[in-house]
Amino acid sequence: MFIVSLEAEPDSPRGPRTYSPGPNGEDYNQYDESIAQAVDEWNKKFITQADPPPVFLDPDLVKAIIYVESDVGYYRTQKGYSGYPDIMQVADPRNDAIYALKNIRNPNRNKQGTEYEVTNGKLAPIEYPEASGNSPESSIYWGVRWLYHVAQMNIEKSGVWKREWRKWKEAVNMYNKGGDANYVQKSL
Repeated sequence: MFIVSLEAEPDSPRGPRTYSPGPNGEDYNQYDESIAQAVDEWNKKFITQADPPPVFLDPDLVKAIIYVESDVGYYRTQKGYSGYPDIMQVADPRNDAIYALKNIRNPNRNKQGTEYEVTNGKLAPIEYPEASGNSPESSIYWGVRWLYHVAQMNIEKSGVWKREWRKWKEAVNMYNKGGDANYVQKSL
């Protein structure tokens, strides 16, 4: 008798699709390698956990979010929160993402931000104190992690926690928190 064991892994890193240059020569492909690396790393992390997502995150979706959030870093504003260097807007102080990733209080909303992970049927807080949007690369890395966060649903049944997953389209809508009624259509 012999036992065959199969392990599924996400495809090797592939870059997102190539965009044409913008009207003023903007290079919308400048972060493709960072997008591919971040998506690959988080996909591999989640595939090793219990209850992995049924469909892994596609780098094309992340690139589309970056385009909508910041015009791939080309959006600048004199007032409010700029699109650069935080091209995924993960550290925008007006929302909870960076506070939940760091497991700290959001002073703008007077609310504790916490992210939880299901491990062995228990719900445990996790934190990433190093999370930031201080560079396009860190914004991509932590923005991908936040997208995974909003895709998860931690559900308790009879005292045992289990993770279930939203479809990526629903997660994209939650990433935006409904601030733009056309956000999902722009991103997909």
